[in-house]
Amino acid sequence: MAGIRPLKPGDPRDIAGYALQGRLGAGGMGTVYLSATRGGQPIALKVVHDEFAEDPKFRQRFEQEVRASRQVRGRYILPVVDSNTEGSMPWLATEYAPGPSLATAVTTHGPLPPDAALRLIAGVAHALEAIHAVQVTHRDLKPGNVILAPDGPAVIDFGIARAAEATPLTGTDMRIGTPLYMAPEQLRGTAVTPAIDVFALGLTAYVAATGVHPFGDGPGPAVLYRIDREVPDLAACPAEIRPVISRCLEKDPAARPTPAEVVALCREAGAGLGMAEVLPTAGWLPPAYLPEPSPPTLPAPLQPTVQSLSPPPIPPRTVYDPQSGARPENPRKRRLVTGLAALAVVAIAVAAALIWLPNRGDDKNDGASPSQETSQGKTSPANPPAKIASPPKSLDSTVKIFTNTATGHCLDSNGDEEAYAFDCNGGGYQKWTASGKAFSLRDAASDMCLGSDDAGEFSMSTCDRTDQQKWNISNKSVLRNAATGLCLDGDGDSDSDSKLRTIECDSSDRQKWNISGDSSVLRNAASDRCLSGSGSGGPHLGDCSSNGSEDGKWNISPEEFELRDVATDLCLDSNESGQVYTYGCNDGDYQRWDISGDNTTLYNMKTRLCLKDANSPLENGYQLQMSECDESDDQSWTAAAP
Repeated sequence: MAGIRPLKPGDPRDIAGYALQGRLGAGGMGTVYLSATRGGQPIALKVVHDEFAEDPKFRQRFEQEVRASRQVRGRYILPVVDSNTEGSMPWLATEYAPGPSLATAVTTHGPLPPDAALRLIAGVAHALEAIHAVQVTHRDLKPGNVILAPDGPAVIDFGIARAAEATPLTGTDMRIGTPLYMAPEQLRGTAVTPAIDVFALGLTAYVAATGVHPFGDGPGPAVLYRIDREVPDLAACPAEIRPVISRCLEKDPAARPTPAEVVALCREAGAGLGMAEVLPTAGWLPPAYLPEPSPPTLPAPLQPTVQSLSPPPIPPRTVYDPQSGARPENPRKRRLVTGLAALAVVAIAVAAALIWLPNRGDDKNDGASPSQETSQGKTSPANPPAKIASPPKSLDSTVKIFTNTATGHCLDSNGDEEAYAFDCNGGGYQKWTASGKAFSLRDAASDMCLGSDDAGEFSMSTCDRTDQQKWNISNKSVLRNAATGLCLDGDGDSDSDSKLRTIECDSSDRQKWNISGDSSVLRNAASDRCLSGSGSGGPHLGDCSSNGSEDGKWNISPEEFELRDVATDLCLDSNESGQVYTYGCNDGDYQRWDISGDNTTLYNMKTRLCLKDANSPLENGYQLQMSECDESDDQSWTAAAP
């Protein structure tokens, strides 16, 4: 991970609740800082310079670019996760990708090998396909705006990206972008289409494969003239990928391939190199280009001389009544910015000066993803809900991505406590820690489940997933019955076969159980006897057997789950009105979900309703609803490891 420097004396120490850990870079429009979300996910947060923040026209443009970026998500795009366009100091934040920019990597290590260059072209084209699909054009694609992450390239910095339907805020004589990576029609100031991004991809790809510009070097105006009028010199390009780049650099926009066609061309070229697939995955880069496995220790920052940019303290969160259907008020109601992170208006403000000047290397944050200029969190409540202990180590939680069977959308979230469905992209907001919160205790010998009733009596019966057969297991291995709230107690009787009971939980050793093995043995911490479900007399405590028999062994299976978002550290929640959102994890029944089967329903244990992808478009995704369970595909979710 490159380019992380200590904070300077004049830098803020936190912005809107994000603690700043160091500087990633600075440019003409703002300064980029490294920070992290509440869930520990690194983000890049860019703060706009004062001179721009004081310009009303700039603010209008900035808001426009943020709105455009909300529409974009994709496999090789770093999404914007948070922003504030209205405060005294505008900023935006994106996911952070560890790795250098393509510009830095080529300068440091030289051109990419042909196979890696081809994968880079395919990955960036795949990102452009996602961008163009929502009527957005990047307009400033270049080597400095492509980050080489361990699992593929990441396209960043919508320098001037705008939704096609947005009202233009620049004059008709202003051409926006980095001149050396502009298409001929951009240079002429004629009609601009998404094909300009494909031309920029061709230029960027040639630099990646050769280390030089396809239209040569020299004074800026001379290079720009050659871009507009002359045929590129592709002699230095590896023969296997030359046809792909040549197609991208067609002067006529209509003759250039679409991003999807570029991916197809890459696959054809990849076949000649013996590549089964060209879209990048982990291991796509030679080791020399890979970032360090973990961030370096930051130098100690100098003492600040300015105040933090944090907002005034937020009052403690009010406990809400789920029956009312009302959600707790959000302290900062901002919509998810789901698109590519970028400081969208640097080029807008200076394009008139840039257009006839050479690229002056303003990408001072080349070692950091410009998306690193953004961050994905939100201001934490003054008194956040207490975190609940994880299950015992032998019952570790797993990370899952939930895909709806009917729509193909993935369960998604953001830092503003909103939950929705969105196109699957593998990002941290679509990863959920599925932690078991209620478990069945299935006797390995009889295949029957242990249950209890309000009187504290036990029974072994056919496993039926009722609350009487579900047990909450704390990190101290206390077993609390989900129906009665009473704890499994080994009464410490010296008889060889002590009977069990459930009583009020008191955290004594009689109520603590050492759980070991795949087919677990439950050993009482006070009596050192083991729980058995087989034999006469019902479930009981007896001498722990070491003969390897199934007697005294239990299969402990999670029956209810807490779904905790990896990026925000918030839990999927619901209420009686059918609303779905994320909220501080609190061990309540509204945050418990019964997940069963390969194509599972997400069944809320409190409302007894199932999660449904309503497929109704929202500003930031597709609406989720809680509805009566009916086994339809829109209530079916495939849970798979990322």
